[in-house]
Amino acid sequence: MATLTKDFRVKAGLVVEGSTATVEGHDILTKKIADAKGDLLVGTADNAISRLGVGQNNYILTADSAETSGIKWAAPQAVGVFDTQITFEGATADAYETTLTVVDPTADRTITLPNVDGTVITSGDTGTVTATLLATDSVTTAKITNANVTAAKLASDSVETAKIVDANVTAAKLAADSVTTAKIVDSNVTAAKLASDSVTTAKILDANVTDAKLASNSVTNAKIADSAVDTAEIAASAVTAAKLATDAVETLKIKDANVTAAKLASDSVETAKIANSAVTEGKIADSAVTSAKIADGTIVNGDINASAAIAQSKIDGLTTDLAAKLALAGGTMTGAIAMGTNKITGLGDPTSAQDAATKNYVDTTVQGIDWKASVRAATTAAVTLASDLENGDTLDGVTLATGDRVLVKDQATGSENGIYVVKASGAPDRSTDADTGAEVTANFAVFVEQGTANADSGFTLTNNGSVTIGTTALVFTQFTGLGQIVAGTGLDKTGNTLDIDSTVVTLTGTQTLTNKTLTSPTLTTPDLGTPSAGTLTNATGLPVATGISGLGTGVATFLATPSSSNLAAALTDESGSSTVAFTNSPTFVTPTLGAAAATSIAFADALVGSALATAGTSATTIDTFSATTYTAAKYIIQMKKGNDIEVIEMLVAVNGTNDVYVTEYADVQSNGELGTTNAVYSAGNVLLQVTGAASGTDVKVHKIYIEA
Repeated sequence: MATLTKDFRVKAGLVVEGSTATVEGHDILTKKIADAKGDLLVGTADNAISRLGVGQNNYILTADSAETSGIKWAAPQAVGVFDTQITFEGATADAYETTLTVVDPTADRTITLPNVDGTVITSGDTGTVTATLLATDSVTTAKITNANVTAAKLASDSVETAKIVDANVTAAKLAADSVTTAKIVDSNVTAAKLASDSVTTAKILDANVTDAKLASNSVTNAKIADSAVDTAEIAASAVTAAKLATDAVETLKIKDANVTAAKLASDSVETAKIANSAVTEGKIADSAVTSAKIADGTIVNGDINASAAIAQSKIDGLTTDLAAKLALAGGTMTGAIAMGTNKITGLGDPTSAQDAATKNYVDTTVQGIDWKASVRAATTAAVTLASDLENGDTLDGVTLATGDRVLVKDQATGSENGIYVVKASGAPDRSTDADTGAEVTANFAVFVEQGTANADSGFTLTNNGSVTIGTTALVFTQFTGLGQIVAGTGLDKTGNTLDIDSTVVTLTGTQTLTNKTLTSPTLTTPDLGTPSAGTLTNATGLPVATGISGLGTGVATFLATPSSSNLAAALTDESGSSTVAFTNSPTFVTPTLGAAAATSIAFADALVGSALATAGTSATTIDTFSATTYTAAKYIIQMKKGNDIEVIEMLVAVNGTNDVYVTEYADVQSNGELGTTNAVYSAGNVLLQVTGAASGTDVKVHKIYIEA
């Protein structure tokens, strides 16, 4: 069952222009008219409203005809103007009251009540005056006679150090027995309160000096006489490493006889603690140096005296006399070398007449071809050297591996051609047998081992003359590999002979074409016969009247002269004059109107179409139109998310300065807002945008454009 919701209904009388709105000619009040909390909306005249701002705290509204609004905020008038007295009933309504009476003043008088809690005292008050009723400076010595101050009148806690001026305390005012240890607080005795000569040994009992009474830093060298300390007064256990300063132990302070092996810890002797000059042969016993005490690798050539005689028998692994060994480089044999059945491998190509030659060099020289070692694959088109020939790349169907030799022969820059060796990454290096001009000769040849197109093929260099690697463009051509040729479509292969297949058109004779495509042929007096099926295209000079049969009345005439009148004559069920006019209200079943572009139909001065997209939670462009071609658009925008739907109708206009104006005048929602719409100008176009309340919101748009 469908649900119809009418949240907004308008009948004649609503006018909205810009930021104002009226109903039946009267302004509508909106929350925009209020600026702050406490604002009041007040009538100022017939059909006139004004805002009265909030007043100050404790102010009241007062009528005032001089004000535009007729009222104003004002401070309240004072309360309580009396003639001679104020009477208080008290908590109980009876015959007794308290009255404050004022004597008739002869001038303005002010009585100030202090900002404190308390009780007002009158002359009839029998209570006592407490210290809180006396100002701090109201009691002075001038107001108190000496005779009135006695010990009996001073409370036990009324005399405090804060109440006694230092200068008032003198030795003359203290009785001889008034100062005792019980009357002096320990914390009151400080170094600053003791005269420098007030503490003497005669005033300190020996028993009163203990460790607990000496501060950790109170005993210093300056306070101890040299003669006061001797070994008898220092316990052996009192001397520890922690109590000796770093520079307190010197050789001058230690007797030689006091240093023994028993007094040195096993780890106390280190190389860092022994100066090089302190170690001499005389200080090392013969039996003290053993191989176990010399670490491997600690003795180098520089540690062995040049005159030291080391016998060959003492060098492990040396079995042949040194004089009989040949140097790795630069040595000369004095006799023949018999290789038995072994080979010498890894030789380079010879450069001098007496150099040894490899088998490859000899074979190539004999044949007159400069053969290079085969390559695994070869290019079929230009490649990027920096990245296309790395380990794992594919070349002509071959997966390359580090160390593979490849032939590069199709570069646009011919000087990049040549034989290369693949690396793990990056550009390959030229092979060492083809990286100099002397190695790249006119009879250069190489075989390719693998590849879809180049397997088992041989290529030779066609350059003549000298070559400069990296400068001379190298040109390769295939000279062998004919055994790999396969007869393609229209060809037959017999042995090494290729013939045209009998189904291919020949230049002479008669032949029947089956399923052939002729591109722009010229047919001279052809006999096309009567084909049972097929389409004849790009045929020129074919007479419509005599060349095509089966046409309706007037169709051939229209095809020969395609005018509106000829088309009207060819139509059998409609009539027209000059233009085709359908006058019998025909019914078009799913017609295609003209050459509509995608989802739009263009008319003389407008365009009708549709668009769709999926909107996310950020602005998603749904439709775009050119601001120079069109100046206005009407959209009906449908948004769907799950079972919910929202439809918005809006108008969009763009002016000559590319300002975009939008009015959204209808919005139907099934279950709240699914998205918001907007239109913006960007790079010559107006963009309709939808921002979904949730991602994946389906949007469809029906649109009508109006041309500029």
